[in-house]
Amino acid sequence: MEAIIPSLLSRHEQTMIFRLRTGQCRLRSHMKKIEIEKSALCPCGLEAQTTTHVLQSCPLDKREKESNWPTESSLGNKLHGTATDPRLTVRFIGLTRLQI
Repeated sequence: MEAIIPSLLSRHEQTMIFRLRTGQCRLRSHMKKIEIEKSALCPCGLEAQTTTHVLQSCPLDKREKESNWPTESSLGNKLHGTATDPRLTVRFIGLTRLQI
């Protein structure tokens, strides 16, 4: 997979992708791990709010997912793909207003 060229993403966007890749972000699974949240459960109620869940299967943001990725895209592509892929991921996070 291609490395992200730093100039293609702002520092803030690079930080967002890094946090999603490592799981050390403000999603509930991590916040529970560091004892800030009582539950890791996603607001959708189906499973823990992890990077994988948010980017791949959470039904709460289905419309944003479909408009951002009209065809199926793997988690690997969303986080590590070509230069366009992380930009789409950053755009999706912005549309959902999730704090990362």
